[in-house]
Amino acid sequence: MLGPANDNEKRHSPTLVERTKPILRRAGARLRSLIADSQYSSGRIRGLVHEVVIPLMVSQRWGEDVLRLTGGS
Repeated sequence: MLGPANDNEKRHSPTLVERTKPILRRAGARLRSLIADSQYSSGRIRGLVHEVVIPLMVSQRWGEDVLRLTGGS
């Protein structure tokens, strides 16, 4: 997949995930987990896969059982 360099990657990620699923199905596999950095944190991306590991930035609100990313020292 190609996109303009000045586009946010999160914008294209859902399409990439959806295009990956049929390819995996043809290979007899399925996409069960997605691991990404905090750049990809969005409800849309989290809703695409059963298990998602994406840290949340401090400013984002989600449930209690999420990995939260804070500024370190």
